[in-house]
Amino acid sequence: MNVYRLFLAAGIVGFWVLFPTCIFSQSPTPAKRGTPAVKKNQPKEPTLAERAETPATETVTEKPAREKSKVTLVSKGKPADLDSTSNSERYKLRYNLKADTRIVSEVTHLAKTNTKINDESQSSQSRSVSKKAWAVSKVAQNGDMTFVHQVDSVEMSQQIGDGEELRYNSATDKEPNAIFEKVAETIGKPLATITINALGQVVERSDEAVGSNLGMGDIAIPLPEEEIEIGTQWETPREIRVRRTDGTPKVVKVRELYTLEKVSAGVAVISIRTEPLTPLSEPEVESQAVQQMSNGTIRFDVDAGKLISKKLAWDKTVVGFSGAGSVMDYSARLDEVVQ
Repeated sequence: MNVYRLFLAAGIVGFWVLFPTCIFSQSPTPAKRGTPAVKKNQPKEPTLAERAETPATETVTEKPAREKSKVTLVSKGKPADLDSTSNSERYKLRYNLKADTRIVSEVTHLAKTNTKINDESQSSQSRSVSKKAWAVSKVAQNGDMTFVHQVDSVEMSQQIGDGEELRYNSATDKEPNAIFEKVAETIGKPLATITINALGQVVERSDEAVGSNLGMGDIAIPLPEEEIEIGTQWETPREIRVRRTDGTPKVVKVRELYTLEKVSAGVAVISIRTEPLTPLSEPEVESQAVQQMSNGTIRFDVDAGKLISKKLAWDKTVVGFSGAGSVMDYSARLDEVVQ
């Protein structure tokens, strides 16, 4: 699979792998180097996508977790624009889901990719709007919360260049296009049973399948154990796994850096940014890793102990991902709002 199709696949299933417990996290099987995945009787002249061929990111970045995520405080610095009430106040961020409740979110994901190699160019765009649900089944005495995760509905589309726009609406379409079949098979079905603790750490998880993170976050926000003040930063480590053009694997170590920007009317505003710890000196590696890096803002209800919204954005240009004359522009937006 080439880098161009990798980013296209990310756009198609981006909303889906936001929750790395769902079954449609697999991109199409990558073609081997030198064996483009083309249909019979088609002209043998290589397309731009084939000439840009680079193996896809492995879909194993997020394994079913049994070990709790390591959360480390980085700093307690304060931003410059503090109000007078924020200087000394400290906040205890905890999840506090209630048994026998159902939390429903609407997730909108938009993505666009422009790829140029020498004088040839291709573009793709995709859109998805889905309804995600957490059905909280129990809360243990120690505060651990167990819920079933599923996607109730989805409307999605994708288009390559000037080609036909492919669409799927789970509410109205009985026969989805082949590219959406895996999605259609899972709508309205339990995808995972997950137990998290009050810090958002996954204690136990039973999945139908394992998916990629794609920089859209794990199932819950990792929260610091300590009470924190405005400007406090904390981090969690993560690994991104990619493959070079020759098929050799590459592990990119990153950290997810969170900052408590402000608290107003009981709502905490938390920024998130992925920072690579491994140098991204190879464009082919960077072009795969960039889609798994987060940058955005999370709003968390301190009193209710749950997410309110999440906004993430990607804007990246990679030069030389497939030779000196190649350029890739990737942009995407994700909005999740709890209803």
